[in-house]
Amino acid sequence: MPPKEMVRTPHLTETPKHVVEENLVKPENPERGYFEVMGDHYLLSSPAHITQPEPDCYHGKVAILINAKCASACEDFVEPFKDSHRATIIGETPQGSSGQPFYYEFGNGMSVGIGAKLLTFPDGSRFEGVGIAPDIELKPTVDDLSKARDPVMEKAVELVK
Repeated sequence: MPPKEMVRTPHLTETPKHVVEENLVKPENPERGYFEVMGDHYLLSSPAHITQPEPDCYHGKVAILINAKCASACEDFVEPFKDSHRATIIGETPQGSSGQPFYYEFGNGMSVGIGAKLLTFPDGSRFEGVGIAPDIELKPTVDDLSKARDPVMEKAVELVK
């Protein structure tokens, strides 16, 4: 099986990539793909496909700003840039969440959400609960915020000049 990766952005990445997604699905909602039984759910792996870059993709410098609130589609967007080294990622490590939770209600006012989309980085390493490490770790301080300074944005502007 080819390496697992998240959705690619063909207008900004310069190399073709394999894309595979995995989701937990209930047996009554089957979709096309490969299934493994996991309790009362199946693990669905959709067939891999290759996303080719657009011929007129942007070749200039790219900086992406992230923080601890980045999750789900945000991380889906950032990961290809990290994997391909196409952009410099600046900020804080995000949540490490696919944003595809399986919710269970206990019936006593309590519930739990467990990540149900089993994404990994292209090298097979764990994604859920880990997140994407920024290339430059930078977090605004209380002093920065009180002075209306954004050191993350300032660093990004400096890098793309």
